[in-house]
Amino acid sequence: MAGFKAFVRQVLFESQVGACAESCMLVKTRMELDGKNDELYAHAGLHLQRMKQLFTRLVEGDRQRGTLIASTPVAELARYLQIQLMGLRSYKACGGENTAIEAVIGRLFAGYEA
Repeated sequence: MAGFKAFVRQVLFESQVGACAESCMLVKTRMELDGKNDELYAHAGLHLQRMKQLFTRLVEGDRQRGTLIASTPVAELARYLQIQLMGLRSYKACGGENTAIEAVIGRLFAGYEA
């Protein structure tokens, strides 16, 4: 959990490129291509699925190590984290306040911490 929070902070506050920037571009690509280029649309979706699978493996690892409660819905939490990361990046890009972002990061695992 601490590692994931540090990753989110790094993506949002320290870098202008990286996994989150790529995922945000994938979302934008899918939105703009819907119904226009099925092959590229599907390819972008595949990469978003891979990101979700990575988050799922990371959350499962934390659950197995005991840093998350045993009943943590792993796939649901991974999807939530992916959504939050992309949303926070968009919020920051629109001039969102760092204190508000930090508050959200602090609550990413609320209710799941062991």
